[in-house]
Amino acid sequence: MKDSRYKTIIIEDKYESLRLDRFLSSIFPNVNNILIQKALRNKDILINDKLIKNSGIKLNSGDELSISNFISKIFNNPKKDLNNKKDLVFTDKEVEKIKNLIVYKDDAIIAINKPFGLAVQSGTKIEKSLNDYLKFLKFENEENPRLIHRIDKDTTGILIVGRNRKVSEELNEFFKEKDNKLDKIYLTIAVGRFNQNEGVIDCPLIKKVENGVEKVYKDEQNGKKALTLYKVIGYSQKYNITFLAVKILTGRTHQIRVHLKEIGHPILCDGKYGGKKSFVEGLGDKLFLHSYILRIKNFRGKNIEIKANLPEKFKSTLKIVNIKFNENLSLFE
Repeated sequence: MKDSRYKTIIIEDKYESLRLDRFLSSIFPNVNNILIQKALRNKDILINDKLIKNSGIKLNSGDELSISNFISKIFNNPKKDLNNKKDLVFTDKEVEKIKNLIVYKDDAIIAINKPFGLAVQSGTKIEKSLNDYLKFLKFENEENPRLIHRIDKDTTGILIVGRNRKVSEELNEFFKEKDNKLDKIYLTIAVGRFNQNEGVIDCPLIKKVENGVEKVYKDEQNGKKALTLYKVIGYSQKYNITFLAVKILTGRTHQIRVHLKEIGHPILCDGKYGGKKSFVEGLGDKLFLHSYILRIKNFRGKNIEIKANLPEKFKSTLKIVNIKFNENLSLFE
C-alpha cells in the first residue's frame, strides 16, 4: 500500500534518461535548485521507494517518483509559504537598494554583496528575502534570475545568481565540484590568538536538529569530510582577537563557524556556536563573517574573480582594534 504522505508520478517514455532536477523543473516551472537540494536532504523525494541524494540522477521509463505532499505544495508555489502570507509589496526604494548591491554582472551571472540580516530565502519570521527580489533583476532578460547557492542571513558578502535556467544548471555543477572549479574566500574575526599564522582544519561535520533548532557538530564517525584553510592577517593584543582570511575546500553548512569554534577560536559575535566566549566588550553583537572573493574557474571559457568590499561595520571594527587591511593583499592564489 502506497504511503499517503507522498504523491507518486510514473515516469513516461519521453523522460527516459532525463536528469531528476531537470524533470522537476519541467513540471514545477517556478522551482529552483536550492529548493530541490533541500527536499533531497529532507528525504522528501524518493525513486522506486529509495532515498535519492543526487539531483543529477537520470530517470528511467517506468520509475516511480514519489514527492511528499508537503514539498509538492512548496514546489507548486515556492514564493508563498504555507501560512497564506499576503502578497509582498515592494517599494521603488527597496528595489533600487537591492540593485545597488550588485558588484558584478555579465550575460550569465549577477553577483550581489549581501548585507547583514538579509535572508537568501524565505522562512519563518522572514518577510522578504533576496529570492523575493530576483524578479526585479531580470534587466533585459525574460527569465527571472535563479539562486545557485546561499549564505547565512547574518553572513555578508558575495552571493551569485544565474540569469536563466541553463546558466543555473551549469553553475550548480561548479558548486558541487567546489575544490576543482571554485575558490570561496572569506574574511572573519575570531576570538583569541592563533599559534600558527596559517593552517588547515580537517574536521568532519554533521547537521542535527535538536529541540527544533538546526545546528552543525563535529562527528568523526558519521560526519561528512570538511576542510578549511586559514591565514592570519592581523592580531589585536588589547582585544585578543585575530583577523583571518579563510578558504573553504568543501561546502558544509556553517563550516567556518564550527571549524573555528572547534579549534578554540569562535567567530566574533557568533553566539550560536561560540556562546559568551564569542563576544568582546565594545565590539558590537553582529557576526563577523564576510564572503570576500569568489573565483570561478574556466566558466564558459573564462576565469571570473568577484570581490565584495567589507561592510562599514566590519571596517570600523578593524579601525577600533588597530588592525590594517590591504585590499590588494594576495589571498590563496
